[in-house]
Order: sequence, then C-alpha cells, then structure tokens
Amino acid sequence: GAPVDREGSGEPRGGAPVSLVPLLEPRSVAVVGASARPGSFGDQLVAQLLSGGYRGGVHLVNPRYPEVAGRPCHPSLADLPGPVDLAVLAVPNAALEAQLRAAAAAGIPAAVIFASCLDPPDLAERLAAIAREAGMAVCGGNGMGFFNLEQSLRVCGYPEPAGLAAGPVAAVSHSGSVFSALLHNDRGLRFNLVVSAGNELVTSAAAYLDHALDLPSTRVVALFLETVREPAAFRAALAKAAARTIPVVALKVGQGRAARAMVAAHSGALAGEDGAYQALFDAYGVARVATLDELADTCELLAG
Repeated sequence: GAPVDREGSGEPRGGAPVSLVPLLEPRSVAVVGASARPGSFGDQLVAQLLSGGYRGGVHLVNPRYPEVAGRPCHPSLADLPGPVDLAVLAVPNAALEAQLRAAAAAGIPAAVIFASCLDPPDLAERLAAIAREAGMAVCGGNGMGFFNLEQSLRVCGYPEPAGLAAGPVAAVSHSGSVFSALLHNDRGLRFNLVVSAGNELVTSAAAYLDHALDLPSTRVVALFLETVREPAAFRAALAKAAARTIPVVALKVGQGRAARAMVAAHSGALAGEDGAYQALFDAYGVARVATLDELADTCELLAG
C-alpha cells in the first residue's frame, strides 16, 4: 500500500523524537553507489530494490554511469529531479561522510548505511553528529538494511529470498546473520518489517520497536539484542507493547566474558548485565528465549 501519513517516533540520543516514516515507509528512494558492474554490492542492491515491486520513486546516483539497470543515473544527490525521503548509501567508509553530508544538504530526512563506520576510528561519531544536526533517521551502519514487505520495499545488497509475502511479525536484529536467517525461515513466518539495526549510529532498536508497534498489522515483535543503547526509550517501547497487548519475544546474547568479547568484536555493542535484562523483561512481560529456533517457534505460535 501507499505510505501511511503518521508520526512514528524514535528518540535519537540527545535530541527530539525523529519520525521513522521516511526511513521505513519512504515515498521515494535514492541509491548512492548504484552500479552496473555485475555482482557488485551496488548492482545487487539495485536489483533487489527494482525486482521487489516497490511502487515509490527510485533514483540512482553514481557519477561513473549515465544509466544503471536501464534507468538514468545521476552524478550526485544534488542533481536529483525531485524530493527524496531515503538515501541508501551503498558506498565504502571513505565516501560515507561526504555522501551523508550531501543527503543532509539535500534535505533528505533518512539514510541507510551498510559500511562498518569503523575506519577511521572517529568516523561513527562524525556521521552521528551530521545525522543528529540534520534530524535524520539512520539505519546502520554496519548493518544489512531492512525489508518493509507491506510496501514491497527491499533495501539490502545481499541475496535474500524472492517473493516474500507480508505478514504479522516485525523483527529487529543486531546480527546481520540472524536478519538473513529470519528472512530464509521455512517455518511459514511472515513479516511486515525486518530491520538489521547494525551499530545504531543514531536510530536504535527502541525506535524500531516503537515504530513497529504503530503498524496495524503487527501481532508480535521479535528482537535479537546484543545490547540496549537507549534504556529509557526501550523501556517506554516495552511499556507501549504491554499496554497494546502485543507480545515481544527477545533473544538477548552476550552473557559471560567470552560472549561479551564476541559481541564487542561484532558490532561495538557491549553486553549489559544479564540480571538487569531479565528484570526488565520480567517487568514488561517480554518472552525471553535462548535460541534462534525457540525465537522462531515462539513467534510462530504467537502470530497464529
């Protein structure tokens, strides 16, 4: 369907609430780094976006090509013919800062970042500052993007199954491999929204959870968490889920020293104390699970 005109909100740290509607329900998308080179990330991303059936506007940006996938390709975001809700930055770390600044300068309210944002070491902080100053929502960095299956929108440069039908489960994952595993499930689990949150430069799992709870189709939310970066916003979202009797199923990883080291290496997230998470989940009736199979089983049961 067409994007819904409403205010979904997530709170970027240290700022006013930012709507996630331009990010997750954009009316138009620009792909920066669109590529005609077969098998490249920019090529796969454009292929998924165009083959998915998304009915919004799609603009391609790369100064190296006059056209990609049979569509005109523009030299820069400043050269686009019309307004854009979402800038998809399929570019390496070295180009991220310039392109995010260009998106902010063009008044684009949301972006997706796939690159690690780890090199140079202060890159993540600089990107977060640009986004916060512009009031932008950002999915990632170091993530795999997202799927809004109600709008046939696939923002992902990695191979995922074709023909995914929309359904009642919303999923948010700090792990890209879990994001992909959920999309490849053979349990009959169907999703309205699946988000790979990455290292959450500005937009956190709490904001995605809050947004998912506002979707009329959401009957259950699945969370794969390494940490919670915005505790107050996360508690508020869990309270909202409880008030609306929408069950939340959580798989929290990172207990123990070895697990903490693994999680830190994976996305820069440090695992919190397990007891605190258990108390939080107990307080809001979150169904905590221990394995990915159990997550799928529980979501399947609750969605049915």
